[in-house]
Amino acid sequence: MDDQLRSKISDDLAKGDISEDLFMKLAIAEGYTCEKSSRYENMHEHWDVMIAKDGVYESIDVKGIKHDTADGKTWVELKNVHGDIGWLYVSELKAIAFERDNRFDLVMRTDLVTLVEENVRKSDIDDEGFTIYYEKAGLGNYRRYCRKNWGRNDITVKVPFADIDKLIYKTFYK
Repeated sequence: MDDQLRSKISDDLAKGDISEDLFMKLAIAEGYTCEKSSRYENMHEHWDVMIAKDGVYESIDVKGIKHDTADGKTWVELKNVHGDIGWLYVSELKAIAFERDNRFDLVMRTDLVTLVEENVRKSDIDDEGFTIYYEKAGLGNYRRYCRKNWGRNDITVKVPFADIDKLIYKTFYK
C-alpha cells in the first residue's frame, strides 16, 4: 500500500471516530445507552455502536460524511477489500446511521439490502448481464464497482440518498 493511500485511510478512520463519538452523544441525549464496539466487533461484525433503550438493542454502523457523498450518493459495500462479505450483508448489523449535515439518519440494514438488490438486478438488465466496473468514469447508480486495479477485491455500488431517505426509521438531530 502506498503512502498516499495509507494517509487517506488514516484520515478516514480519524473522521469516523469523530462521527461515532458525535452519534453516541446524540443517542445518549435521546435516552439511549451506548457501547462502542470492540476491535473484533468492528472488523468482523461491522458495527461501531450498540444503542439500547427500553430493553431493545441495536447494533449500528456509523457512516460519517465523506467527500464522496457530496454528489448526493453514498457507497454501499457488497464485498470488503479482501473479497469477503461486505457490511451490507453482515447479519450482526441491525442498522446503518448515515451522517448528514444536520443529523444522522438510521436505516435498517435489511431494508437497504432489498433496495440495493432490486436496483442492482435492474442495472444487470440494463447492462445485458452481470458487470463489474473497474473505472469510476461514467459509473451509474447501482453498478458494481471494484478496485482490483488498486490491489483491492471489494465490490461496492453507489446509492442515491434520495432512495435511502425512503427507508429512514429514526433520526438523531445535531
